[in-house]
Amino acid sequence: MPRVFANLSHLLFFGSTGEPVRASANHTSEAHAPLVNVAVVAAEPEIAERLCQALCQAGINPSVAPPRKPLTSEFDAVVLDGFPVESLARELALLLPGGGPRPWVFAGIEDAEAATLDAGLAAGADEFYVSGTERSLAFRATLWARRGARQSEAADAARRLEQANDAIYTVDFEGRFTAANAAAERLTGYTRAQLLGKSMAELLLPEYLEPTRAQIAAKLAGDLDFSFYEVQIRHAGGQPRWVEISSQLLLENGKPVAIQGIARDVSVRRQLDQRITFRAEMLDNMQAAAFAVDLDGVTLYWNAAAEAMFGIPAEEALGRRLIERIFEPEDARRGLEVLKEAGGPGTHSRLINLVRGDGSRFPGHVAASPLRDADGEPIGAVAVCLDLTERRAQQEQSQLLATIVESAAVAIIGRDTNHRVTSWNAAAERMFGYTAAEAIGSRMTRLGRPADLEVNLTHVDAITSGEPIDAETVRLHKDGHEIPVRMTSFPLHDADGHHTGSATLLYDLREQKASEQALRASEERYRAAAELSKDAFLILVAVRGEHGNVTDFRIVDMNAAAGQLLTIPRDTALGGLLGELLPRVRDRGFMEAYARVAETGEVLDQEVELGSQFIRAKWIHQTVVKLGDGIAITIRDITERKHQQIQLDEARAQLKAIFESTSEAVLVVGPNLELIVANEAGLARALDSTGTAPSPGDDLRRWVEDSDVAAFERQCRRAFAGERVTTTGTSTATDGAVSWHEFTFNPVRNDRGEVYAVSIAARDITESLRLQQELAEREAALQAVFSSMNEALTLVDVERQFILGNPLSIERTRKFIGRTPETGHSMEEYVAPEHWRGFRHYHRRALNGERTTLELELADPDTGEKTWWEYSYDPVRDEEGEAVAVAMVIRDISDRKRAELALTQATAHHRAVIENTTDGLFALNVEEGEEGRNFRVAMVNSAFERMTGLSAERIAGRLIQDALPEASAKAAVARYEECIAAGHPITYEEIIPFGGRPHIQTTMSPVVDAEGRCHQIIGSSRDITERIRLEEEERASRERAERLAIIVESANDAILAVDLDGILTSWSPGAQRVYGYTAGEVIGKPASMLYVDEAEVVDSTLERLQRLFTGEGYSGVPTKRRHKDGHTIDLLVSAFPLRDSTGNIVGAGSTATDVTEQVRAEAAVREKAADLEAVFSGSYDRIVLLDTRGEIIKLNDAARAAWAGTHPGRALEGPYRDLVPPESRSDFDETLARALAGESLNFERLIPGELDTWLDVAYSPVRLEDGTVRGVVITSRDITERKRSAEALLQAQKSESLAVLAGGIAHDFNNLLVGILGNAGIALAELSPSSPARETIEAIELAGQRAAELARQMLAYSGKGRFLIQDVDLSSVVQEMTHLLRVSIGKAVDLRLHLASDLPSVQADATQLRQVVMNLVVNASDAIGEGSGVVSISTSVVDATSDLLAEAYLAPDLPPGRYVALEVQDTGCGMSPETLARIFDPFFTTKFTGRGLGLAATLGIMRGHRGAITVDSEPGKGTTFRLLFPANAAAAAQPAPSANPAAWRGSGTILVVDDEPTVRAVTARALKAFGFEVLEGADGLEGLNLFREHPEIGCVLLDMTMPRMNGEEAFAAIKQIRPDARIVLMSGYAEQDATERFGSRGLSGFIQKPYELATLREVIRAAMENNSAP
Repeated sequence: MPRVFANLSHLLFFGSTGEPVRASANHTSEAHAPLVNVAVVAAEPEIAERLCQALCQAGINPSVAPPRKPLTSEFDAVVLDGFPVESLARELALLLPGGGPRPWVFAGIEDAEAATLDAGLAAGADEFYVSGTERSLAFRATLWARRGARQSEAADAARRLEQANDAIYTVDFEGRFTAANAAAERLTGYTRAQLLGKSMAELLLPEYLEPTRAQIAAKLAGDLDFSFYEVQIRHAGGQPRWVEISSQLLLENGKPVAIQGIARDVSVRRQLDQRITFRAEMLDNMQAAAFAVDLDGVTLYWNAAAEAMFGIPAEEALGRRLIERIFEPEDARRGLEVLKEAGGPGTHSRLINLVRGDGSRFPGHVAASPLRDADGEPIGAVAVCLDLTERRAQQEQSQLLATIVESAAVAIIGRDTNHRVTSWNAAAERMFGYTAAEAIGSRMTRLGRPADLEVNLTHVDAITSGEPIDAETVRLHKDGHEIPVRMTSFPLHDADGHHTGSATLLYDLREQKASEQALRASEERYRAAAELSKDAFLILVAVRGEHGNVTDFRIVDMNAAAGQLLTIPRDTALGGLLGELLPRVRDRGFMEAYARVAETGEVLDQEVELGSQFIRAKWIHQTVVKLGDGIAITIRDITERKHQQIQLDEARAQLKAIFESTSEAVLVVGPNLELIVANEAGLARALDSTGTAPSPGDDLRRWVEDSDVAAFERQCRRAFAGERVTTTGTSTATDGAVSWHEFTFNPVRNDRGEVYAVSIAARDITESLRLQQELAEREAALQAVFSSMNEALTLVDVERQFILGNPLSIERTRKFIGRTPETGHSMEEYVAPEHWRGFRHYHRRALNGERTTLELELADPDTGEKTWWEYSYDPVRDEEGEAVAVAMVIRDISDRKRAELALTQATAHHRAVIENTTDGLFALNVEEGEEGRNFRVAMVNSAFERMTGLSAERIAGRLIQDALPEASAKAAVARYEECIAAGHPITYEEIIPFGGRPHIQTTMSPVVDAEGRCHQIIGSSRDITERIRLEEEERASRERAERLAIIVESANDAILAVDLDGILTSWSPGAQRVYGYTAGEVIGKPASMLYVDEAEVVDSTLERLQRLFTGEGYSGVPTKRRHKDGHTIDLLVSAFPLRDSTGNIVGAGSTATDVTEQVRAEAAVREKAADLEAVFSGSYDRIVLLDTRGEIIKLNDAARAAWAGTHPGRALEGPYRDLVPPESRSDFDETLARALAGESLNFERLIPGELDTWLDVAYSPVRLEDGTVRGVVITSRDITERKRSAEALLQAQKSESLAVLAGGIAHDFNNLLVGILGNAGIALAELSPSSPARETIEAIELAGQRAAELARQMLAYSGKGRFLIQDVDLSSVVQEMTHLLRVSIGKAVDLRLHLASDLPSVQADATQLRQVVMNLVVNASDAIGEGSGVVSISTSVVDATSDLLAEAYLAPDLPPGRYVALEVQDTGCGMSPETLARIFDPFFTTKFTGRGLGLAATLGIMRGHRGAITVDSEPGKGTTFRLLFPANAAAAAQPAPSANPAAWRGSGTILVVDDEPTVRAVTARALKAFGFEVLEGADGLEGLNLFREHPEIGCVLLDMTMPRMNGEEAFAAIKQIRPDARIVLMSGYAEQDATERFGSRGLSGFIQKPYELATLREVIRAAMENNSAP
């Protein structure tokens, strides 16, 4: 193509931007030169006039323009005449300063030298003529205009071809594509470049290849001019598509050169046809009974399954109202409700009673869903019915055993083979705290303790292998606490003997274990409660006058906190009268109030302000309750809380001030949304909104706009639920002003954390929202512009680093470079190496302020094709004008480049395609006239001529009003105006009243110019007469299928289809409900995705599928499939082959009814029956089932065994009443009647016998689902052991009380003995050896020592008598005592020793062990009496078993293992069982002179040593005591010899702190005798103050129990003042009990009361000589 023509075609048809044609309105298709506007600029005015005249004669519109001035209008061309070649560029720059399309330039030259032409072209000229010659210019201009007109026609033809809705293509005689329009690209999925050259054989499915080739051959042979057929092609995406094709030969000069075709996608129509037929077949093949009714209940459809279920033929059902016939009268209304509910969304179902045609009744399940027409409007309902007769029978069968299990007192748990819980009865819920819903389905491993994991796994293995388990273990409650249980587990099997799981019975041992625990914990419980309580409590006994009225109260017990609160020492208060100790109780009215409680039992609970003159507390809270003939008082010091309350009131006042001063509106509402309080801002806002302000108690909703009330209530509810809610909304003031507010709803809680009100804070955010909205809109606009640019824009900084790019830039870099740009990275990473140097060059020029543009040719990395790109570099400046970055814009100009080359080639091809297409194509020019628009026919093709009978010669170039009859012209003009008004293509159908009256479908599109004016309309018309006829024929047959299809779509059953490859091609809504997949998730995927993994199911499914493809269907086959979530579903499937219009099998269809719940229910019924039977048989409880007449129906093995044990030879059968003793039958009749009336009863009963037996008996009614009682379950459990444990607990509590009493007495007694022994010791030290008083004082000292020994025995009994714990060899202890023992027993008694050597040592106090041995040996000698006998002492090592320890005293929680045994055996008189039961009771003795504390002390010592005692004795056979001590691993250590230090004297100051004056006095005298200065403190607080005042104190002697501040508190306070202080603890209790509270906190020594002077001296010496920090 000549350069001039190429530039001209680009200018006219692609514009300066390379975009396709926006043709000028002046271009026409007439034969003469088109009318174009030309500017004539000449150096000589007269030459300009001559040139204009010549151009006018040639049909061109010229205008004279002055030289060197910009043109004022747009021109198609410019003529420059009389200007030197060297000045052309300057002249053009003046005429065309820039902007808009560039006109064609004619330059007049004097000569045609090559240099002149080159210089003119370089200056911007496009074409030349001889300067001043009019004819030369007119000739050149005419040729130029005609060329432009022809190219415009070609462009119009190309546009019409591209805008066609149908695919238009041409293929050569080998079937290869040679041309295709845009619609062909959309139809096939291939781009035009991919499509051209591709064979049709690559698109056609194999079965359509040969028929297509035969049609091509027939056309070439002249046997076929035109063909219309349907085929299937394979889309580029892989999916098949149905295509309707019309094709014919393409002729040039009368010879065939190609085949031209028009293709239309008809896949949707074909799929619709197939779907309708398929769904109709589906409905007829449904397994479930299905029927459809209209809105009046008239039957529209009745399938074969409905005929079978109800026994009513379809012909009898259709067109009739059957609701009243198939439902029972009382259920007819419910049935109608189900069908009416189906008009709404979703599926509605009910359990309902149904009636067959013969009148028989059966239980059923009815599920209904809406039946809708094509517009989605409800027209009726579809119902699916299931017969539940068999399931109901199975449920009733299992209900009996289920009731037994549920009423059982024992927890019963069923598990499957995966150890998941399948059943969980009510007793299990009560025992473990988990509901059945929480437990069923889980493995409930959280019931076991982690430490028991290995044992539990062993149990699981045993159950799995079929072995039963019976063991005691521990399980965990939901809240985490442990539950001791007896567990019995056994395997479960189905009817075929297959292992199906296990059942576990768990018996709650908490009561039994609690009794044992109570026995162990009883010693510590009282002491902990008394010493640790911060509340003061007192127990008082009423003192009554002669008339029986309460006159005072005597204090019998009080804790340490009470002594501190009342400021009365406990020793002083105990036994004293309340009125005497606290006289003001009468003044304050307390005595009368206490008396009223003692007389009436009314509880007194009050807070009292006492002031500072009564007791230590100013405010107290006291609770007084009646206790026997007295009261118990609990007093709490609440002075601090009251002070806090005052502070809280002050804080509330401050908050109220803040509340009123805040600018935010704040309101507080109550539960009924009533106003509680509001600040001034809140009231002002309400007043501004409504004109009135609310008052407290007003419903705040009256001040909320009606449209906002629901939202207001919702936010308040959320806040009352504890949630903080923030929302925004508008409010309108009384003046109409609208403002935005942020509302915050906060819950207001009381002291208990309960929400009792809601505070609402409102903040005006109108201005903030306005600013945010403006900012968001501005940002969105900038982002939208940046992201929507169709040019790649990249921003680069001065260092050539990437800053940002728009999406097109990022995508282009990723495509060409293979990397995604990242901010801060060098552009060298994103520019090809060969272009990097150029990039730097243009980047530098842009930073220098220069705008540069270049074009590059690049190969597309995906296709290898050549592409052209235009690069523009522009500087980005800051506010000072400095270049701070470079903006690089890249435009793809490949289309423009290719279009220049393709235009000429496409013109001829398009013209041939347009003329040979079977669609009628036309083009109209739109002309604006004075009276409106005119439409002139620009072009019609031959197909349009044949279709309408209007020839191109007759109508081309004429107005449409002149070309068509008047009525047709008016209708046509209206369509054209509609198209222009729409601004986009429109399509319509019509029958034209000429040319054979064809029915045509027309699509036309407006063509607009650069200014948006429509200047042309392009259209295509297709003759659809034959299609309309076929559609009308199909419509009638389709209507019935569509109605059935609607029913299918509404059905609950799964309806689907597969092709011959097993690929899913159809999927109904019912299938989605059954399988869980949507149609989009499964269509096109293999049906095998629905199969389960079970090989048997897969094989049978594939076998049936193969039979279907051979034409054999099946119905009602049970099978399994997989749901989307993975679980298996049970189905009843019916299937049939699908055929195409020619009868060939193309796939298979199926309907499936989901019977999963039915199958599960049936299996569950069977399994539950088996499980319940196993549980029933395996329960250790005795279970007997009676019918309503009291007859025995069933009993378990435990009941049968228990009956046989007590009634051998007598059967447990018949009326249960006959088996009841006559004296108890009336009670039995009453109990049975109450149970049959629905009442559950539980009671305990004693069964007398040789060994009395206690039973826990429960009567529970057996109920059916409807609540009917069909029998009674009698469950009884042996609780004899529990009763015995309770008796043991009572005995232990009695011993505990006496032990606490003994310990308290011993402690107080020891304090008294300090004074006796101390003073005696001092007196002896001060008297001369010859003093006559010395003998008397020594007698006093001896008596005191004996009293101290008695106190030690009492402490031993209380368990607080341990002294020095060390490793002891038990045999050595006995051996050392041999002489003492022999002289302590009767002369006729023989003492024999059997002592083991190498015994393991035991942790014990040797002194206490000697006391135990002495007590036992002396008792043994006393049992022998005056006669002769033998007392044997033996030691040994024994392995104690659980059974042995269970029979021992004190040892229920000791572990089995190795123990050292001490056994004392005598041949004395022995003991009766009654005596044996009381031998350890304090003060119980069988001796005339005994005190009854020996064995009680022994028991206490063994308790303190964590040991056990067993006793065997029979009258006349002697007695054996065995004492068991835990053995140490190491050998016994030999005790160190006692030290006898010489007399010692000290110096310094010692502080003695004790509340007993006698103790302080005697201790102070002794210490002064030792050489010390002594300070005395009467209680802990006084001692602490003395310690602060006297830093010279070197040691502190500190008592444990004191008023105001006890020893432990004083110790901590002294250590805080001086961490290295020496502190020696004094106590009447043993060292271990007294010091265990102090641990390793730094005691310097311990001395037990009563002590002698030597002991005191040694302890003080050791403390003072220890210079290291304590």
